[in-house]
Amino acid sequence: MKRSTRRALGVFVAGAATIVVIILVISLAFRPKDGTGTGKPSDGDGNTSTPGRGQIIEEPNRPPTTFPTTAATGPASALSRAEAVAAYNHGRALLKQAETTSRATLANRLHLEARSELSRSFFSGQLTGAEQAQAIKDLSGLFKATVLARQVIEGDPYALPYVVQPGETVEGKNGIEQKFKLHVPARLILRVNGLTRGEDLRPGRTIKLVKGPFHAIVDKSDFTMDMYLHREGLEPIFVKRVNVGLGMNSSTPVGSWRVALGQKMERPPWDPPPGSGLKRRILWGEPGYAFGIKGLWIGLEGTDAQTGAVMDFGIHSTNDPNSIGRANSLGCVRMADDDIDLVFALLYDVHSTVIVRP
Repeated sequence: MKRSTRRALGVFVAGAATIVVIILVISLAFRPKDGTGTGKPSDGDGNTSTPGRGQIIEEPNRPPTTFPTTAATGPASALSRAEAVAAYNHGRALLKQAETTSRATLANRLHLEARSELSRSFFSGQLTGAEQAQAIKDLSGLFKATVLARQVIEGDPYALPYVVQPGETVEGKNGIEQKFKLHVPARLILRVNGLTRGEDLRPGRTIKLVKGPFHAIVDKSDFTMDMYLHREGLEPIFVKRVNVGLGMNSSTPVGSWRVALGQKMERPPWDPPPGSGLKRRILWGEPGYAFGIKGLWIGLEGTDAQTGAVMDFGIHSTNDPNSIGRANSLGCVRMADDDIDLVFALLYDVHSTVIVRP
């Protein structure tokens, strides 16, 4: 064989080898990374999902969802009526599947996905009254199962486990809440972990932390307050709807507010407003004390042009439970005992917002 021919053959072989190496590298780069070799999602128990029992219901083509949340409007998912119904139906189907599976890990994953889908549909404003009522019922249950429950569900962006270190407390400048900037009251962390006092916290114990803040929307037209959880960068999730009492003669001011710093108080004295007919400050336990036996007050400060000058406005427990669902107050938002307990445990100074709609 001539030297020139041998040289050409060598170049050809070297080039072919290079092409094979490149193909091999590309195939390795795009190999499934879930460790199963199939590319299918794991069901959470180390098994590959296959059609049939235990498989997560396939999600419909889900459009990108944005939640343009502002202090004046609250969250709103940009879904059409058809998209909202698809998300609603998918969320309810996921819930139904969670009820029938015997795999706890799979049920937890289904709960998280159902929470997301139902919240998207609810915040779209596209559901009928009956659909909205069912979504509220389902989401209230999911809030208890995923947020208030002691268990940390893997993949929940709003929760994380934490091992308590020696000398740590829940609240305070150097407390766990401040350490992680959770923006939730210490009362909520204690409640979630089945603790009654901060002193019950023990080093080495793994506790559940909840990432906040929580927010509220008061709708004057139907005397309701909707609670939701929304941290920047995460999808908002609906929490609970409660009934409220409002001001007579439409005296409850409309607009945007935030929880005033240092104005969440237990058993504060009550100063009757002008026109009430009462002449002196009334203390907790005395006849006529407006905040009832619970004595809880959440002071609000306005954050827009129409609320900035409003003083002494807030959310509180009441000595008149029959006023809930009616316009009987002097302007503030009244709540029943069980509901104010939860709201007081959720709303956080400065970071929690409250919107009052007409």
